[in-house]
Amino acid sequence: MSYTVLSRKWRPQLFEEIVGQSHITNTLKNAINLDRVAHGYLFFGPRGVGKTTCARVLSKALNCTDINESNPCNKCQNCKQILNGSSLDVLEIDGASNRGIDEIRELREAVKYPPSSGNYRIYIIDEVHMLTQQAFNALLKTLEEPPSHVKFIMATTEANKVPQTILSRTMRFNFHRISSDIIFKHLSFILKNENIEFDSNAIKLISKKADGSLRDSLSYLDQIISYSDSQIKLDIVKQVLGIIEESIYLELLHSCYSKNHSEVLLICNQLFESGTPILDCIKGWNDFVRNIMLFKSNQDHIATLADNTKKTLTDNLKEYSYKDYLRILNLSLKLESELKNIDQVEIAFEALMLKICAMDSTLEITNLINHDNVKSLNTMSNVRASDIKKNDYKSKVQEKPQQKTDKNVEKTEYVEEKEFNNIDLNYFIEHWDEIKSEIAKIDPKISIFLEDSKPNIFEKNNLEIVLPDGNIFQAKNLQQNKDIFERNIFKKINKRININFNSKELEKKIKENPLNKDHPLIDEAIDMFNGEIIK
Repeated sequence: MSYTVLSRKWRPQLFEEIVGQSHITNTLKNAINLDRVAHGYLFFGPRGVGKTTCARVLSKALNCTDINESNPCNKCQNCKQILNGSSLDVLEIDGASNRGIDEIRELREAVKYPPSSGNYRIYIIDEVHMLTQQAFNALLKTLEEPPSHVKFIMATTEANKVPQTILSRTMRFNFHRISSDIIFKHLSFILKNENIEFDSNAIKLISKKADGSLRDSLSYLDQIISYSDSQIKLDIVKQVLGIIEESIYLELLHSCYSKNHSEVLLICNQLFESGTPILDCIKGWNDFVRNIMLFKSNQDHIATLADNTKKTLTDNLKEYSYKDYLRILNLSLKLESELKNIDQVEIAFEALMLKICAMDSTLEITNLINHDNVKSLNTMSNVRASDIKKNDYKSKVQEKPQQKTDKNVEKTEYVEEKEFNNIDLNYFIEHWDEIKSEIAKIDPKISIFLEDSKPNIFEKNNLEIVLPDGNIFQAKNLQQNKDIFERNIFKKINKRININFNSKELEKKIKENPLNKDHPLIDEAIDMFNGEIIK
C-alpha cells in the first residue's frame, strides 16, 4: 500500500478541522445555515494556510444530501465523489495551466448545464491571478450574473494581481498566516496520534521554520520523521532543516562589534563550509537581529533569544543601540533583495559583515544640536563656536584638521608640479584598480568602501569618484580620508589632484530629509564623527 504524506492524510474534511481560520469558517457556516451563500468567493492569503481545503469543504457542504450543522457528512454519494475527485458537479481548475481565453470560453458554455446530482455546479479556480487579462474579461459577465445553480470559488496567493472588476464581483476572505503556537499544537496532536515520540523544542523550531504555512510544517515533519526513524529531537531538526545555531550569529555579532576583521572572515568561512545556503544564512541573521531589536524594545515575550544571548547583549554589547541594529538590519535586507542578481554570494555576505564591522555608532540628531553638547564637541575637536560665521551658514568654520592615518604612511612632500597634458579621465579609469590596491596596503578599512567605486568626472584637476551602491556614510568616510588618495596619485603623476567622493543616493537623501540643511552645527557634528543622518 502506498504511503500518504501527512499533509494529505490530515487534510481537514470539516469546517472545525481547518486550523487558524475560524473567522472564515464561522462566516461560511452561518451563510449556509441562513441560506445566504454568495455566487462568487475569492479566497486569498499566503501558501499553505487552507484556501483550497476550505473551498473543497464548502463545495461538499453545498452539495451534501445529509448536511449536519452546516458541515458535510462525508458519507453520502456526493461527498465521496468530491473527496475522490470524480464529481461532475465540482470542477477544480488550475489557473496557471488553464489561463487562456479559450479555457474560459469553454467554462462559460459549461455553466449553462444544470448539476447532475448535487444542488450546484461549483467551479474552484486555483491560482486565479495567473489568468490572462483577456480571460478575466471573458469571465466578467458570467461571474456577475451566473445561473442560479452555479457557484465560483477562486483562490490566490496574490490578490493584488486580480483585476478590480473581478474583486468587486466576489465576496473576499483574507486567510491569515497561522501562528507558530497554533502550528505547534497541531503538529503535537498529529504526532501523538501517529505514536511518534518528540521533543517539544524540536516541534517549536519546525513551527517557526514553517513561517505561517501549515502545509510547509507538515512537509518538514514528514522529512524529519523519515530521517529520525524513531524520535524527533532538536539536534536532528537543526541538521535536517539546516538551521544555524544562535551562538554562531552571536559570535559573529561580537566580532563585528570588536571590529575584528579576521575573526569575522573566519566565522563566515565556517558557515560556507557547513554547506548552508547563503540565503538561509542571511534570513537567519535577519531573524537574529530582529529578535535583538525586540529585546531592546522590552518585548521579551516576542523575542526568542536564549538567556546567555540576552546576558551577552546586556554585558558585552551594550553600546550597540536600537538604531545601530536597525542600520544593520537595513544593510542585510538590502543584500537579501539583491542576492538573486549576484553570482559570488559568499563574497557578498563577507562584504556585508565587513561593512557592519566598519560601521560607527549612531548619534541622535537632537543631541548633536543641543547647545551644551555642541560646546563639548567643539572643545574635543578644538573648534570654537565663536569661529562660526553667524550670517553665512554655507561657509566653513575652518579647515578641518587632517585625518589621522596609519603611522606607517610615509608623508609625501608636494614639490613644484610639472606639466602633464595627457592626464584625462581614461587614465584614472585604467589605473583605478592599481590605486585601490595601494590604498588597501595603507588602510584596509578604507579600502572596504571602494568595492564598486569608479572615476566618473575629471575636470580642471578635480576628480569625482562615484559609489553606485554606496551610502552617504561611505562617501563621507572616504571624503574625510581623501588626502591618502591625493598623495598616492601625486606619487604617480607628480600633479596635485583634488578628489571628491559622491554617492548616488546622497542628493536624494538630502532632499528627502529636512534635517540635512546647511546648518553649521549639524555639519560639524556629522563630519567629526564620520556619520550620517538616519530617520
